[in-house]
Amino acid sequence: MQKVVSPPRVTFSRFLSLVRRLRSRVTERTVYGVYERILERYRESHRFYHTLDHINECIATLDDVRRACIDPDVVEMTLWFHDIYYDTHGIDNESMSAVIAARECGVLHLTNAQENSVVRGVLATEHPRNRFRALSPDEKLIADIDLYGLSRSWDSVLKRSRAVRREFAYVDDASFAHGNLSFLASFTSDRKVYLSETFAEYEYAARENIIRIRSEMNRSIVTARPDDKDDI
Repeated sequence: MQKVVSPPRVTFSRFLSLVRRLRSRVTERTVYGVYERILERYRESHRFYHTLDHINECIATLDDVRRACIDPDVVEMTLWFHDIYYDTHGIDNESMSAVIAARECGVLHLTNAQENSVVRGVLATEHPRNRFRALSPDEKLIADIDLYGLSRSWDSVLKRSRAVRREFAYVDDASFAHGNLSFLASFTSDRKVYLSETFAEYEYAARENIIRIRSEMNRSIVTARPDDKDDI
């Protein structure tokens, strides 16, 4: 098999080990086929944030909070698949990712219970709609891991924002800003960014960054607006 170079935690050896811990006994070639399809998706040319680097960061974050998980291996499998389908023109990325995850879990001969847990975990990353669902403790952790980047340093958040902007290069600055503001508005004062106790300590930092992002987005809208002119 051809060697594939990936970020430190998104390696075939790690994925194979995960599959074996989930008690799958499919051949290594079968596992590698799933792994190659995962990499192919995350290396699509229109991705700049939702890439293997994001999955690597998610798994690195999981490694830091692994003891808080009820079933950390199912959580990890979910993270591999949670953004596997990504269409910036679509509105059903999580649903489509869940469909692909279910299919590949079938290829790996995971149990029905494991497959269902992975599917529910993928759907738990449908922000902010997940706020209106009853999520399990592990599903809350998955959602929080996905959004952990919002609590990091401003330079990191700015880099994230610019990468997402590149994914939406086909829209103007004002339209992109409006879309971001709509998403960020879902995190109101009475609705937390992070759903689990494990990530509660990062809530303040995330909110401070969100306030700053919203300010930047509002500035983009004002800048993009044509100057008012008198009709006289």
